[in-house]
Formats: sequence, structure tokens, C-alpha cells
Amino acid sequence: MILLWAWSASGPAAAAAGVCDDVGRARRAASAWMRANGADAGLLEEVRLAIGASSLLPHHERTGTVLRARMYRDGRVRWESVPGAA
Repeated sequence: MILLWAWSASGPAAAAAGVCDDVGRARRAASAWMRANGADAGLLEEVRLAIGASSLLPHHERTGTVLRARMYRDGRVRWESVPGAA
């Protein structure tokens, strides 16, 4: 089973998303994008890489582990677990 971390964030004039193989890398990537683009919130979700039985196309399945980010005026980004996200 391959676990990945999908992140997303949006700012006043742009949005971005990415996938990392490590939660720390995903946090750093999302935080850096948030600071550079003036975003005040972001989302990080653990996903499992799966292959569809009928099409054999890869896709992501949610595991239920979600972190929400908030950026403060001083540039700090705080990540918190979202309870009951499954």
C-alpha cells in the first residue's frame, strides 16, 4: 500500500495543489506556497494510491486523516488535525 499526502491551498488570486510522499514535505510545500501567495488557509490529506479494477487507472482514496492549516499575519503556519474527517 502506498500512502501519499495531498495538499491544497488558495490565495486571493491563485490556487495550488500537490502530492508528496511524506507529511513533512507536504507541510513545507503547502506552507511555502501559502506564504508566497498570501493564502490564509490550506488542507493536507493522507491518501492511498489505488488502481481501479475495471479501468486499471490509478487514483487516490481518502484515508480520513486530514490536517487544516492557518497562516497568521507574522507568517507562521499552524497545522491542526480535523476530527471526524473520515
